[in-house]
Amino acid sequence: MDYATQKNTEYVPEPLSLARRIRRCQPIAQLAGKRLSLQIIGSLQKGLAELWLEPAGAHPDCAGVRADFALIAAGLVRCHRGGGLSVVKRGVLKRLSDADVQQAVSYLREQPLYLCRSALKTLHALPTSFARDFFSKTLTTDSDNPTACLLSDLHAAGLFAGHQVTLEVFDQITAELDRWQAQRQQVDPACMGNYLEQLETQLSTSRDLAAVQRLQRKLDDAIPFWRLGQCLQRHYFRVKLPNNPGLSTSLSMMGNHLYHCQLETSFPWRLNHQP
Repeated sequence: MDYATQKNTEYVPEPLSLARRIRRCQPIAQLAGKRLSLQIIGSLQKGLAELWLEPAGAHPDCAGVRADFALIAAGLVRCHRGGGLSVVKRGVLKRLSDADVQQAVSYLREQPLYLCRSALKTLHALPTSFARDFFSKTLTTDSDNPTACLLSDLHAAGLFAGHQVTLEVFDQITAELDRWQAQRQQVDPACMGNYLEQLETQLSTSRDLAAVQRLQRKLDDAIPFWRLGQCLQRHYFRVKLPNNPGLSTSLSMMGNHLYHCQLETSFPWRLNHQP
């Protein structure tokens, strides 16, 4: 599937789009054995989203996109250039098996990178905007773990640079992730500056770009104070965040990292500082 001709038309995913097109959803426990149809797959889509929301603390924004990707990975729906999702045609008499349901549930629980790769193994390519929306909503739950993969890491590695994401491109990018994660985790702020500069080149919306540039300016303005041996307060590194959950998590993590790394004894401008 080739999306390269769709340069001016971005796929805009609609949460639970299949479920919204049917009058009444059936419980997920009653779907196995039913004939494959929009009614049944829409019910499964809604049921998967509800399953994701059952545990306390589950992130609500990503329930819909997780359900979408789980259905794609299970081979039950496809994403097409006309926009949106459609049920895969399997024949008039084909029914949804219990194995289909269990497989979709299993995919639902996968880590974001694995879930995206599972979907790509089935469909081979996805519109970039669909993949970007998926990761912006799913890479928001490990904000207290500095080693977690962030949305900014995928941007910096170039995952969203083209008009489609293929399995081959995805595997190439994920092989680069460790390097970009290491860049933003270095105690040396020059490495963070290089990371932010790379991130700027990969962002497509002015609001996201402005937020990253604000953090870059704060880092540049902090250097004279660091050279004097001063430590800046945590609130200094906070920036007005874009309306993008994944990038907001990334920038918050980077701001916290800059605050903490200035306190490290290995911080470059503290090595020769006399108290």
